[in-house]
Amino acid sequence: VTWLTMGTAMVNRLYKIEEAWQYDMSTVNRVNFGGGVSKLEVMLFARKFFPNAAILCIY
Repeated sequence: VTWLTMGTAMVNRLYKIEEAWQYDMSTVNRVNFGGGVSKLEVMLFARKFFPNAAILCIY
């Protein structure tokens, strides 16, 4: 998997689930999410969680 598109709610869930960190997301090179307001800490989490990805947040 190299691209992901998801709603803001999914990114919020990943942010709250500690077990998500056990997965290797280094192959993901693009993440698109939107549909709602994102808190700054969730956007910073996405940057760390998908270290090699260009992230596009659309609201």
